[in-house]
Amino acid sequence: MGLTCRQCGNTLHDRSKFCPKCGARVTGSGPLVMPVALADRETEVVEHMDVDTEPFAPRDFEAPRGQAIDYERADFGQRLGAFLFDLLLFLIILMSATFLLSSYSEKSIVSSNAMLVAFYCVAILLFGFNFILLAGRTGQTIGKRLVGIRIVKEDHEPAGYVSVILRHCVGYVLSTAGLFLGFVWVVWDPRNQGWHDKIARTIVVLAR
Repeated sequence: MGLTCRQCGNTLHDRSKFCPKCGARVTGSGPLVMPVALADRETEVVEHMDVDTEPFAPRDFEAPRGQAIDYERADFGQRLGAFLFDLLLFLIILMSATFLLSSYSEKSIVSSNAMLVAFYCVAILLFGFNFILLAGRTGQTIGKRLVGIRIVKEDHEPAGYVSVILRHCVGYVLSTAGLFLGFVWVVWDPRNQGWHDKIARTIVVLAR
């Protein structure tokens, strides 16, 4: 079997004592020579290896395609805390708007239809920004972001604008009309869903 020089890769004769190309000693010391076939095999392996990949480095786990991750659902206390944060923010902004409108007109807002219209416009804009724009875009109102929970669809896909509009504009009305039973339904429901969740087919999970 022919030999190759480890120093420069030159092919040698079986009886060569020195490499004619680089002058390295190829007999007696052993480590400077290797069979040609083995050298070719080693070169082939090196050429096919990804130099940026460690063969035994652990890889991040990825869930199989099409398999949903079962997120941990938020409980009633977490959802109530988020709702109270949203309600508090809502009241603070409305009270501030009322004070500014009254100061500007120098009279109570209930004494002027224009002032009442302005008040209701502020309330609608605030509701739309928090419960539709933010919730539809990120799945979180300001209160839910503070608590660390998120609205998603039942299949764990992002909720989207259609679902949050159905949930907050229709579902909230029905949950409130039943003496708030639709909100309390979360306590004993097996999927921690309120009536508004069932209408919009959403669940509330811990944000990750």
